Amino acid sequence: MATAKAVAPPTVAPATATAVVPATATAAPAPTAVPVTPTPVVQGGKVTINTLYVCEGCTSDGKATGGTEPATITVAPKTTSGVSVLFGNSEVGGMGNQWQAAAWTAAVQSALLLGLDPSKLSFTYQYQGRVDGPSAGALLTIGTLAAILGDTIPKDFAMTGTINPDGTIGPVGGIPHKIDGAAKAGIKTMLVPVGQRTDLDENTKQMVDLVRRGQDQGVNVQLVSNIYDAYQIATGKALPQPQGAANPSFPSAVSDKMSAQASTWLATNASNESRAKSFSAEVQKQFAADMSAADKTAQAANQALQEGNAPVALERAEEAVQTSLPAERDAELYQTIVDRGVKAGIAQVQASSSTEDKLNALYDRLRAQDTKTASDAVTLMDAYSNAIIAEHSVADGDAQTAALVKNAATMKDSDVIDALFVINDDYTNAETFVDVTTTELDLFLGQGSGSPPSLDTLNGLGELLRQAGQANLAAFNATTVADIAQQYNVRDEVVEQRLANLDGVYADALYASQLAAQQTTSKSQLTQSQQAYYVLGAALDTYALSTELIAKYYSLDAQLDKNFDITGYGRETALVSMLNLGQKSADSALGIPKDVPLPALYYADNADFSRNGDAGQQMDAMFYYWQSTILSKVMANMTGEWGQKIQSVVAPGQNARLLQASAYKGN
Repeated sequence: MATAKAVAPPTVAPATATAVVPATATAAPAPTAVPVTPTPVVQGGKVTINTLYVCEGCTSDGKATGGTEPATITVAPKTTSGVSVLFGNSEVGGMGNQWQAAAWTAAVQSALLLGLDPSKLSFTYQYQGRVDGPSAGALLTIGTLAAILGDTIPKDFAMTGTINPDGTIGPVGGIPHKIDGAAKAGIKTMLVPVGQRTDLDENTKQMVDLVRRGQDQGVNVQLVSNIYDAYQIATGKALPQPQGAANPSFPSAVSDKMSAQASTWLATNASNESRAKSFSAEVQKQFAADMSAADKTAQAANQALQEGNAPVALERAEEAVQTSLPAERDAELYQTIVDRGVKAGIAQVQASSSTEDKLNALYDRLRAQDTKTASDAVTLMDAYSNAIIAEHSVADGDAQTAALVKNAATMKDSDVIDALFVINDDYTNAETFVDVTTTELDLFLGQGSGSPPSLDTLNGLGELLRQAGQANLAAFNATTVADIAQQYNVRDEVVEQRLANLDGVYADALYASQLAAQQTTSKSQLTQSQQAYYVLGAALDTYALSTELIAKYYSLDAQLDKNFDITGYGRETALVSMLNLGQKSADSALGIPKDVPLPALYYADNADFSRNGDAGQQMDAMFYYWQSTILSKVMANMTGEWGQKIQSVVAPGQNARLLQASAYKGN
């Protein structure tokens, strides 16, 4: 705040004195106050949107019907700490958990898209009736962005769709009935996600053309793929979208190191395969399929090496070991059980404590790491996220080992053997993640020139990603988990436990979410700075993995086999669109920071390769594109470059002052 300069008061003669002023003298001018420059007032904004809903069983005939209700979004500057998302409603419990999770996601996504520190803003969402569901995510994001930027949304506009980390819009359900409700409310323009030209009418159980459904009722239904196009249609203004430099690449020295490390991993894979062949023919037969898969992946790594594609070669080589090592260890365990019995197998698994020793050594290295650049900071954040996955596997293995030792005497041998293989795989998975993380540190540390972020910036980014991840998990639990629980008439907690046992992504997301909320680890004593990186890593896991869950189970309708491996998608067109836009977003975000974040580039290069693979690899590609985009944005926020780029492309009339006041500043 500007302050007025001090002005000395005029000298006043004593009352008894007689002042003699020459007749020709000119009286001194009266002192004038120095004008005070007022501190510019940073204004927030308010926007009203039309939210769409579907109600099943709300009519006497039990048919599905749609409707709209207005929601008001207010964003205002604040000086208190912490992220503030408030809800106002005229009904007790009027806003369901899914809708509140969508609002949280909108607040955090808006901050990510505009490079803002959400702790400097207050977000308020007001709704007058009862509403629930995650499908308003994209609309709430548009409304929040408009409130921040000072833009307006027409009264005859509505939209449905989820929102992804890169700004792509995900598919939702019940759209035919939402169109009906929009028409009744006088909506003229309605946006739906690309890939959903048709959707199921719940009353007729027939697929209908959504554009034609809208035309028949006077609603212009348009398909949109991303938040930028949607915002332009909704407001008539361009959403600030900075463009990065094209075609970033790895430094030659780093590329050479990746190739060398890929060769090392391939040698490890060959050793695993060779050792597996030393076991009996019966044992080899049990694990032949896994070894064949590892060999196929190793061939892909060798091909990438020959083509000079170092990041893909390294990823495929690591993947080969992540397949062959568990198979080799399982074969060894199986051979022990065949030769010496179940008790010997238990003793062998108990001897796997060396995995925990390796994890502790990794945490010691992370704790001692000197972060010299912003690039180092991103590498450290990603390394912690991988270490946390390893930590979860060790914790799970330890817990199951303790339970097995306690209960083995009363268990069937077949159940003991099944438990032993699960424990063995937990420890092996942890070991490979520790090795992958160590490789990342060896390759990517010591790059770049920008200053590392302040502790406040680290804490703010950690809080941003943590809140986004927990909002996603809340939405996932309120949709997929709750639907399964209702279908089988069991408690949500039962489904959560069962799903965590079947889907490692869900299990890891839950574990990381708990760590991010607790902000602590028992593996190593951390300094304040390292604690912030640890929370960032846990928050990154929570956010990225929970987004993958929503895409897999809700938006893309992934088809799963009995092992929960993806075999296909119910919404293939949407998948292709999301992959195309994911690639574009990742490439653009990579070029924003002055120094290319090498982990982000690594993810992007491997996503480009995996997107042409099978159904599971396509989901991996989507996850890697999002991971790349997130890491690039985090680094650009650490340095303040994202906020600067956003402010440079703000349209005339938009609230640049609020953007400037709430953006990350960097060092």
